[in-house]
Amino acid sequence: MNLIGEAIAFSSKNSIGLEVLTDFLGDWLEA
Repeated sequence: MNLIGEAIAFSSKNSIGLEVLTDFLGDWLEA
């Protein structure tokens, strides 16, 4: 199961999801 791939597939259908994914990736990279 590829969580990143699932998140991208979901966010491609949901602009809000894309913003959440961007925020999540930003936080993850800063961690």
